[in-house]
Amino acid sequence: MDGMGILVQWNGTDCNDDGIPDDCEEVYSEGYDLGNAEGYTAGLEEGILLGGQSGDANGDGTLDVLDIVYFIDVILNP
Repeated sequence: MDGMGILVQWNGTDCNDDGIPDDCEEVYSEGYDLGNAEGYTAGLEEGILLGGQSGDANGDGTLDVLDIVYFIDVILNP
């Protein structure tokens, strides 16, 4: 069992000692490469611009008192 109480079954084939079972590395690497093809910021710029236009300072998707508190904090503690 791992530290979270989850039973982990593994046949022990990790020839390069990277912590990823060798039979899963190809799938893992493909997913990692696809995720990095556009970089981690893919779509982030659009979200930042939408938040800036709406006044949603903390990026939670709503314009509320928490955004006002954030703005006041930025003004008082530059």
